[in-house]
Amino acid sequence: GRAEAADSRAQAINDRRVAAEDRAHAAKDREDSGTDELTALRRREAGLAARDRDVAAGLRDREAEARDDAAGDFDRTAGDRAATNRQRAADEGARADSGRAEAADSRVRAINDRRVAAADRAQGSHDRQIAAEDRALAAKDREDSGTDELTGASRRGAGLAAIGREIDRAERDSSELMAAYVDVVGLKLVNDTTGHASGDTLLVAVASSLRACLRSYDVIARVGGDEFVCVLPGITMEPARRRFEAVSAMLANVSPGASITVGFAQLASGDTTEDLIQRADDGVSRARRRG
Repeated sequence: GRAEAADSRAQAINDRRVAAEDRAHAAKDREDSGTDELTALRRREAGLAARDRDVAAGLRDREAEARDDAAGDFDRTAGDRAATNRQRAADEGARADSGRAEAADSRVRAINDRRVAAADRAQGSHDRQIAAEDRALAAKDREDSGTDELTGASRRGAGLAAIGREIDRAERDSSELMAAYVDVVGLKLVNDTTGHASGDTLLVAVASSLRACLRSYDVIARVGGDEFVCVLPGITMEPARRRFEAVSAMLANVSPGASITVGFAQLASGDTTEDLIQRADDGVSRARRRG
């Protein structure tokens, strides 16, 4: 637009120069027509020619003014467009600055989030390590204490040692002592059909029933996956049977369908721990055959 306006102004200047030359020629023609001794016709023709040149010069002046006005309009339009473009560019620059600022904030937040996540992971790893150490210590404590971690009964080693002490005491005091070998019926089937968690629940129910129906000083030891050995000092066969009948009834009540098979052995003179337990285990086999 500015280039077109410049061309228009140059053309207007040229038109003014031509118009000035035409006016000069017209003046000279008028002067010649007054002094020259030409005929009236030639003077009239010269006057008409001068007038024509004046008219042409006036037309060129008006055209030059029109071109100047058009050039001004072009300048104003071009200026407005340039100003609009500059404003638009400024707005876009401001938006770009804002976008860059938001992107920088997002990057800062992302860095902070990653730092927090890394700290959380480190803390989680530390917590898991402490938990593993606590579990290992708890397992060692249970092992050292001789307690079976699932059922709460004595572990095999601790239980056999306690049975040996009860045998020694009964022999010193010449008192009665009964051993009961308890087999949990169908534990393998429960594990295979409904899962080991159900099997563990059954073992816990058996141990809870034993503790509830036996005396606090009776020995309850888990000697196998589904086997317990109980030793009841100062008691004979029939009272021992009644206690284990109560155990069976409680187990059936808390865990419908669950049952145990029990074999009994009474301490005889000279029995070792292994002798007493073996006779009670043989009693389990006889009870199965009867059942």
